[in-house]
Amino acid sequence: MFHGDLENTGAVKNALSPPLSIIWKDQAGDNVYSSPAISNGVVYVGSNDGNVYALDAKDGTMKWNYTTNFFVSSSPAVHEGVVYVGSWDKNFFALDAATGELIWKKDIGTVSASSPAIYNDRVYIGGGGTVYALNTVDGSIVWSYKIREMITSSPAVSNGVVYIGAWDKNLYAFDAEDGSLKWKYTADNFVYSSPAVYENIVYVGSVDGNVYALDATSGEMIWKYTTGDAIYSSPAVFERTLFIGSADNNVYALDTGTGEMIWKYTTGDAIYSSPAVDGESVYIGSNDNNFYMLDASDGSLRWKFSTGGAIASSPAITDGVIYVGSRDANIYAFEGS
Repeated sequence: MFHGDLENTGAVKNALSPPLSIIWKDQAGDNVYSSPAISNGVVYVGSNDGNVYALDAKDGTMKWNYTTNFFVSSSPAVHEGVVYVGSWDKNFFALDAATGELIWKKDIGTVSASSPAIYNDRVYIGGGGTVYALNTVDGSIVWSYKIREMITSSPAVSNGVVYIGAWDKNLYAFDAEDGSLKWKYTADNFVYSSPAVYENIVYVGSVDGNVYALDATSGEMIWKYTTGDAIYSSPAVFERTLFIGSADNNVYALDTGTGEMIWKYTTGDAIYSSPAVDGESVYIGSNDNNFYMLDASDGSLRWKFSTGGAIASSPAITDGVIYVGSRDANIYAFEGS
C-alpha cells in the first residue's frame, strides 16, 4: 500500500548501502505516477496508460496487466491475495493478485491520486469528492462521507481512526467503524498530501506550504513549519525525524516534537514525490528527473540516478530492493552495494 503501512510512515528497518545499482527497468505505455506495492515477490503498479501491472520483483518480467478506461495514478494495496486500486475512469477495482482477473469493481467517482488503506476487512479510499469504506469481499459501501471537493490524499488508519485530507482545505478524522466525524482541521489551502501518524500525532502537508503536526485525538495543532512553496509530497517519519518534499525544490528533515528544521537538501526542481526512509537514508524523486538517496542524519547526497522524466512516484523498499516509477514511463528496481 502507499507508504508501506496503515500509518503511512514510509519507514522500513533494513538499510541499503550506497551506491545503488539498477537491477531492472520495465516500460509501461505512459507516465508512472503510481507508487509500487510489493507482495510475495510481485510488484504491482499503475500507469497513465490505464493499466495495472504485475511484475516479477526479481527481473521485472510482466506476469499480467489489467486495463481500465483511464489513468491509474492511485497506488495499489495488496491484501490476502487481492489487489485493490482506483482509476480515473471512476471505478475502484479488486483484482486477483495471481491472475489479474476482476473480482469486483465499484463506481465511486474519479480516483485520482488517493490510494487505498485496508483495515478490518474494509477498504478506505477517496473518490469523487467522497470518503468511502468498502467491504473487501464485494465492494459494497459500508459507510461514506461526502466532502464535495477532490480527494488526492490517501487515508492513514491508526487506533481505529481514518485520517484523510481534501481540497476543501481540511484534514478529517473519521471513526473507522461507522464513519462518524471525530474532528477536522482547516489549513490555509487544499490538502493534497497524505497524512502520516506517529506516536499519536498526525503529520500532513498542505498547498499553503505548511507542514502541520496535529494531535491525533483532538485535531489541535501542535506545531507547523512553513516551506517556500506548495506541498504535494507526503511525510515519512522515522523515530524522531519527519522527512518531506516541497515545490520549493527542497527536501526537509524536521524534528517531530518541535517542528524545527534539522536539515534541507535542494534539488533542481519541485518535489511531488513522497520520501521513503530506512533509518540511514532517505529516498525521494524530483521533477528534475533525478532519484535521490540522502543521508538521513545530515541530508548529504549519498547517491542519485537520472531518469528520462520527472519522478512523482513514491519509492517502496522491500527485501533490500527499492522500486520507483518515473514519468519516462519506466518502473525501476535498484539494490544496494
